[in-house]
Amino acid sequence: MGQKVNPSLFNKQLSNPPSWSLVSGNEYPLLLKHQYDIEANIRKLFEQNRFLVKDCFFLVGDTCHKPTLFLSFLSLNQNSSGLSGAKALLSVKLKVLLKSLSFRSDFRLIFLNLNQSSKSFLKRVKKTPDLSLLASFKTESFFKTGLVVFSLLLFQKDTSYLLASFISFYFKALLKTRKLSRFLIFVEKLLVVLVSVKGTVIKGIKVQFKGRLNGSTRTKTRVIESGRLSTQTVSSLSSYSFIPIHTSLGSFGLKIWITYL
Repeated sequence: MGQKVNPSLFNKQLSNPPSWSLVSGNEYPLLLKHQYDIEANIRKLFEQNRFLVKDCFFLVGDTCHKPTLFLSFLSLNQNSSGLSGAKALLSVKLKVLLKSLSFRSDFRLIFLNLNQSSKSFLKRVKKTPDLSLLASFKTESFFKTGLVVFSLLLFQKDTSYLLASFISFYFKALLKTRKLSRFLIFVEKLLVVLVSVKGTVIKGIKVQFKGRLNGSTRTKTRVIESGRLSTQTVSSLSSYSFIPIHTSLGSFGLKIWITYL
C-alpha cells in the first residue's frame, strides 16, 4: 500500500490557500472528494440564482477561530439595485445547503463582489480603441457581463474558470436559439481583443467546444484561439479549466487554456 497522508497537514494555511482545506479526520482522497462535492454544489446554487463563482475555498485558522468560506462571484443581473437582497437570500440558502451536506455550522462567510471590484478596470477598458470590434454586440444580453469578464481577464491572472463559467452559462441559455452562433462570434472577437490590447497580461488563449454542435449526429470539435500558447512546455504561467455542459440536446465539453506573459 502507498504511504498515508496526515489530513492535519492540509489545515495549515498559506498565502495562496490550497484547494483542499476542510476540517476533517479522513484521509486525503476522501477529504479531496468531499471538498470537491461541496464546491460543486455551491457553484450550482449560485448559477441557479444568476451568479458566477470565480473562487471558492475554505480557510481554517487556529482552534480559537471559526472556519471561513471565501467566495468571489460575478452577478449576471442587469439591475444592480436588488443585489444586496439577492446576496442575503443566497447566504441563507448557502447555510441550508452546507447543513444538508453535514458541514459544520459555525463558519463565517466572506463575499467578494467582482462587479464592484471591476469598476476601476472598466473605466480603463472603455477608453480602449480596440473595443470597436465589439460595438455591434451592444444590444445583446451578454454584452455587459462580457465586458466585466473582459476587464477582469485583462488585468488579473488565474481567471480561466470565470471565463469558462461565463461561456457555459450563455451557451446553455442560447443553445436552442439563433443567437448562439452570434454569441460564439462575440467570444471569438473578445479573445482577439484580449491578446492585442495594450497592457494585457495574456499571451495566448484557446477555447475548445466538443459535442454535437448545431444538432449534428456526430461529435464535432470547434476551437477558438488567439495569440501564442505554450501547452507543451512550462515556460510561462498558465491557467486551465474544464466544464461539462449538460443540456437537453446532449452533453458538451468546454476547455479553456490561458497563457500569461
